[in-house]
Amino acid sequence: MSSVDHGLVRRLRTEVADAITNRRREDAGVGLTLSPDDERMYARSLIGRALEQHMRVELEQGRTPPDAEEEELTAAAVHAALYGVGRLQPLLDDNEIENIDING
Repeated sequence: MSSVDHGLVRRLRTEVADAITNRRREDAGVGLTLSPDDERMYARSLIGRALEQHMRVELEQGRTPPDAEEEELTAAAVHAALYGVGRLQPLLDDNEIENIDING
């Protein structure tokens, strides 16, 4: 099973959050507001574009880009960082998990 590069998740989260903030400002300037569902869809498209750009850079620099599973996990992690509870979100989404214990 692939793991998530949390440094990449933080970087992409910041990039996408900045783009969403800019979009909100632009929309507010003309009296528009995205619904929460529309904003999440917009965020998903931004995450996809950011991942594509990341993969392009990885290839250009001679590194192996994330595989499809890593890309999917990274996209979900970025979305969870923006709209969920970050690294805990997969645990909350898993119906098999009944308790989550967190120690300091």
